[in-house]
Amino acid sequence: MMTSFITPSSKNEIKSAITSKLDGYSYNYFKGEFRKADKYAAISYRFNGNKISIEITYWQDGKMNPVDYMSHCTTPSGVANKVAKFLGLK
Repeated sequence: MMTSFITPSSKNEIKSAITSKLDGYSYNYFKGEFRKADKYAAISYRFNGNKISIEITYWQDGKMNPVDYMSHCTTPSGVANKVAKFLGLK
């Protein structure tokens, strides 16, 4: 697992970056940031027992604190939807 920095142009690019190529549905343990202009969403994960929780933290350059509340998801589709909305992508 490597930390990545991606500048997506659509929600599909976000989903593709975090979805496993093996089954096309599950999370691939992507850890990094999706950036557009001065906004970015940092992606990390936690295990709660045997379930994964994907954490999204919303940041803006020049700010010391996140600009929105942290989100939690369990599917790549949920992550793609929330990050795309924050970055203003379709």
